[in-house]
Amino acid sequence: MNSPEDTTVEFLFDELVGDDGDTATETLPPDAPLSSEEAASNEEADKFAAETRLTPEQRERKRLEGKPRVDHLSPGVMKINGATGQPVYLPLFDVGDRIIAERHASLLPGHPWLDTRVFVVLDIDDDTGVIHCFDDDLKNHAFIGFKHPHTKIFLHPKKGKPFKAPKPPTEISSTDNNKKQPGDEKESSGAVKKRGRKAGSKNRPKSVIAAEKEAKRASKPKRKKNRR
Repeated sequence: MNSPEDTTVEFLFDELVGDDGDTATETLPPDAPLSSEEAASNEEADKFAAETRLTPEQRERKRLEGKPRVDHLSPGVMKINGATGQPVYLPLFDVGDRIIAERHASLLPGHPWLDTRVFVVLDIDDDTGVIHCFDDDLKNHAFIGFKHPHTKIFLHPKKGKPFKAPKPPTEISSTDNNKKQPGDEKESSGAVKKRGRKAGSKNRPKSVIAAEKEAKRASKPKRKKNRR
């Protein structure tokens, strides 16, 4: 038997027996709906469980799916040969400009992608290649190198979203080229083409025109005059 301090109740039977010998079943209340916090917690737990079942290759492939696209952006650094034959790196941006830095790991095999971030340039050291910049999204300062072999610098576009490639120009088909465009009615001299018969076309003889009018007039029924 449970002690007075123990509030645990043990149910040993699935059915309850009444005084008259009849059996009655106990109906439990339905489960209460989950709150938004509990639902979000369960969703995160399911995602975490799914992540643990992935292989390292699958996990890396899924991580690279979130890599921003930068192949349409203009490079932010120019590489030239110096007087001594050594490569010289020239930044194509200035203080106050926005740049995009794609960083790769230096020590890991294959130099995998780390992150791609947008920075505002605060200071440039041309000798060392160190850029002092600020990240508006994360609200922190950072130092990157435009001479670093595993860091790629791109110029931020003046308009539009940086990681969204612009739409390619639409190709004009041959059928569209055959369609008349506005202004095609203008002559090469610049005069607008007039309506009517073309210049130089011959008119019919007057006798033929008069005979046609007379035949048309004779074919019409005569109208009776109304008598008052």
